[in-house]
Amino acid sequence: MGIVYILTCHTTDQNYIGSTFCSLKTRYNKHKRDKSCVSRYIIERNNHSIRELETYETEDRRELEKREQYWMDQYDCINHKRAYVTKEQRKEQMKRLNELYHKNHRKERCDYAKQLYYKNYDKNREGDKRRKEWRRSWKADGRMGFYNDFLDIDVKLFHY
Repeated sequence: MGIVYILTCHTTDQNYIGSTFCSLKTRYNKHKRDKSCVSRYIIERNNHSIRELETYETEDRRELEKREQYWMDQYDCINHKRAYVTKEQRKEQMKRLNELYHKNHRKERCDYAKQLYYKNYDKNREGDKRRKEWRRSWKADGRMGFYNDFLDIDVKLFHY
């Protein structure tokens, strides 16, 4: 059985919504110790209360997160992350993160590409030489009629 709860600051009227499978008292004590959660802003003011919004009959964490997200959508809350994210939302989120990463790390990626280029400079030059030589020989063969032999067709074959 899961619990969806709300932590309310009476000074600023901010809300934090969460969910847990343990007791509300145990979860509140974890919030007091946890310095990385945004609920610390409410707890540090020492003018807050915690209450249960709903007892939800489930043993599945994802189902409880869906229910928590429902309540997050009902209240104005300071939660940074969504409790439940659909596959489409996750794809969109990853797309935005990738775009942001590539935008912010463009210079590093260019520098890395330059390093690889100069590291393999001799190999690249050798490959360029081989490609140019192949192109030259191919063009020379074409000019000399090497490939034109395939076009010499005896016209008498097609007369009846």
